[in-house]
Amino acid sequence: MNSIVVDASVTVSWLLDDESNLLADAAMRHADRDGGIVPQIWHYEVHNSLLIAERRGRNFSNATQDGLARLPGLRITSDQEADSQTTLELA
Repeated sequence: MNSIVVDASVTVSWLLDDESNLLADAAMRHADRDGGIVPQIWHYEVHNSLLIAERRGRNFSNATQDGLARLPGLRITSDQEADSQTTLELA
C-alpha cells in the first residue's frame, strides 16, 4: 500500500484520551503500517491543538508533553518542499 496524508486533527484524535474516531483510528493503523506524510504546518497544528485542549481542561500539561513525545514514534514523514502539481493531484 501507499503512504497516506495525515491531517493534524486525525493526529490529535490519536493523542487525546477523550477523543475517539473510527476513521482516525483506521488512518492511524494505515499510517503505522505503510507510513504517512504531512505538510510542514502539521507540526505547528498538532502542538497548537494539544495546547488548546490543555487550556480548555481536556488534558493536563503532562498529557500534552506525553502526546508530543509520541510524535517521533509515528511513521510520519514531513513534506519539505512545496510542489504545486503534487498538491493538486492529492487534492
